[in-house]
Amino acid sequence: MTGKLFLEWLDKLNAQRKRRGRKILLFIDNCTAHHCHCTAHHSTKYSNITVQFLPPNTTSKLQPLDAGIIASMKAQYRKRLLRHILAGMDEVNSAEELAKTVTVLDAIRWLDLAWCSVTSSTISKCFGKCGFVDASQEEEDCALGLEQLLGDTSWQDPWMRTP
Repeated sequence: MTGKLFLEWLDKLNAQRKRRGRKILLFIDNCTAHHCHCTAHHSTKYSNITVQFLPPNTTSKLQPLDAGIIASMKAQYRKRLLRHILAGMDEVNSAEELAKTVTVLDAIRWLDLAWCSVTSSTISKCFGKCGFVDASQEEEDCALGLEQLLGDTSWQDPWMRTP
């Protein structure tokens, strides 16, 4: 990811959201490429996107992808890869030959199927685990609140602080 690619993607996303009459809140991690072009003026540049940077060093606690979504997708991918390997074991003489039977197209197809196999329940649970909860849920049914997860960590983005 480069700052230029990130900006191009944000511009396209904003245009798409504008065409659809939708506004979104976008949580972004503290990757250097994300900060090199996002300034305090991002909210004026992006009419339909509000960017909120996650606090530093909180990826494992606040990003739903890291809370189990990626692991679920990888498990589904590996299942397809193993099926391919098991199905082809009798057709080849070595592991090297077997490895050569996997094409980039196979991998892309398996990734697509793996992503489609990640359930909405898994995604919801991972968001809940990271403190993103449905406001309509009862307090006792909610996952840990962000305050409990972050402790004293501030949501204020250090790159966006105004003097």
